[in-house]
Amino acid sequence: MAEDFSNKIVKVGSDTITRYSNALIQRGIEDLTISVQPDPRDASAWIHKGNSLNGLKRFEDAMQCFDKALDLNPKDAEAWSGKGNSLHGLKREKEAILCYDEALEIAPMFATAWNGKGKSLNNFYGGHSKALHCFDKALELNPRDAEAWKGKGRSLISLNRLEEALQCCDKVLELDPRDSEAWDDKGYTLNRLERFDESVRCFDNALEIDPRDFRAWENRGHSLDNLGRYEEAIRCYDIILEIYPRYVITWDEKGNSLNSLGRFEEAILCYDKALKTNPGFVSLWHDKGISLHRLGLFEEAIRCYDKALEINPKHAKGWKNKALAEERLGRKEDAVRSYKQFIELAQPKYQEQIIDAKQRLRKLEGE
Repeated sequence: MAEDFSNKIVKVGSDTITRYSNALIQRGIEDLTISVQPDPRDASAWIHKGNSLNGLKRFEDAMQCFDKALDLNPKDAEAWSGKGNSLHGLKREKEAILCYDEALEIAPMFATAWNGKGKSLNNFYGGHSKALHCFDKALELNPRDAEAWKGKGRSLISLNRLEEALQCCDKVLELDPRDSEAWDDKGYTLNRLERFDESVRCFDNALEIDPRDFRAWENRGHSLDNLGRYEEAIRCYDIILEIYPRYVITWDEKGNSLNSLGRFEEAILCYDKALKTNPGFVSLWHDKGISLHRLGLFEEAIRCYDKALEINPKHAKGWKNKALAEERLGRKEDAVRSYKQFIELAQPKYQEQIIDAKQRLRKLEGE
């Protein structure tokens, strides 16, 4: 039987406490570092302070330090790269890439800047191939650069090159077996490959290292859902919601697990909680509609599907489920229109549902 990790968030081992204490000590050192005013004429002192502020996620303050350094020396590659890291932290990726490019023009062999540029490109839709090139450049300079292997793996995941991504995850873990993010990435990749039991073990490893890693709890829940272990998945989602009670996606996921257990009223409560936070979230309206549909409340279900389709008229599954509810209510003309909309919008991955919709449509039109 798989180990139950749902108590790890409160029952933390001595190793975790030691690491937490070390993190507090490091935080104290960083606080002390940034409290000291740098020599205004020393660019390296401004860079050091900027790096400390980046470590504390005080990105705006860090940028001011890097700008001070660049005023003193516009050709300082480390300052440009540090400023890029601040902008990346602020999700201002286009500006970050310009900074990394400045750094690389000055120092083409600067692996840190190649890594930073790759991370920013990974956050761009369609930027993953270019990001891959950046991480490969970093690895040419240092084949043991764990961050570059991690970034390359994430690019490959986004490019759906999952077996190659898995090799990158293993390379990171070979370099640092206690990298919880690498265990997360490996688990996610295995999940995508439908190797769910293996993925759960990876998330367990991540959570042994960092019991408050909400990404690992969420992805562990997904893998357990895929294994049909819905009660265990719900425990994962509950742990996330203890930490982030307004996290809409997790309320939706918990609701879906409850739906799979036939606990439709409880699922509706989850969707309603999330809708109070984000009433424009399409999946919540659609999934609430499914719960109502399964309870036989077809009119109420249709109202939810309509709300989802008002937000996103191209939500194919919404049209299919609306058609099914309309058919159950004997509203044949409405059902015909909805099935046609579904068939027009559905992607090839819904082939079985498309075939079913066409059969139902022929039957309705033949009556």
